Amino acid sequence: MQLNPMRSWTLSFIRQRWPLMSLASVLRYRRYTLHAAQRRVDPRRTLVLHMKSPMRGPLRLREASADFFTFQEVVEERVYGGLAKRVPRCATAIDLGANIGLASRYLDALYPGVSLLAVEPCPSNFALLEENLEGLIASGRCRTLQAAVWSEARGLEADPAKAPERYNGFSVRENGAAEGGSIRGMTIRQILDVSGFEQVDLLKVDIEGAEVQLCMGDTDWLARIGAIAIEFHGDSRRESGFDVLMQQHGFRIYDENRHTVIAVRARGGRSACAVS
Repeated sequence: MQLNPMRSWTLSFIRQRWPLMSLASVLRYRRYTLHAAQRRVDPRRTLVLHMKSPMRGPLRLREASADFFTFQEVVEERVYGGLAKRVPRCATAIDLGANIGLASRYLDALYPGVSLLAVEPCPSNFALLEENLEGLIASGRCRTLQAAVWSEARGLEADPAKAPERYNGFSVRENGAAEGGSIRGMTIRQILDVSGFEQVDLLKVDIEGAEVQLCMGDTDWLARIGAIAIEFHGDSRRESGFDVLMQQHGFRIYDENRHTVIAVRARGGRSACAVS
């Protein structure tokens, strides 16, 4: 009996994703995958997936490869899966570089009852972020902020070197004027104040190279942070001096996977900590 490769692939696709979403959503996702391979997708269209795990309820993704790449990282690969072990309790979190809200939804599922601030500079991402976080916003446990973190408060603009369809790689640059600009640049201290959190149990950071800006200047704001989950881009880990900075402020560093580095405040405060 000759096997049908397409049928075998379909069965494997369904088996892998049925624990994550409804069967109708799996089939919808499969259809998108086939269309994407044939370059028959329209980024203006939105695909709705009804999730069962790790979060529950509808997720909206654009028919753009960037959204599905982010979905694969957060939902299928569980790049933030190490948080459960390293940060067992979390009441307050800031999602810095929240994109379309998938990481925020993951954190909400991982830490039931968590209060969130989701920060995202890209206008089109921000619109979809608010749709994906609609239930959390309505519950009063999530606020959103359209801004980019920077070393000073100033006007910023989208970096034209990045392709416009790279929604998951949206980055900003200074526009030459302290005022104006299409994107609001805020310091991390300002963002912490907007959050209303006296202490932030978890700061999740995915800001496309602005990690260097985050770590510049006065870093005493780190005293308000319990743990950081960060993705580095390019050589930003070295350029930001992240490892030394974390040791100076009493954090222990865990290189969790290729995507995420987790830094957790050690008991005893600001003493130097080992790196594992």
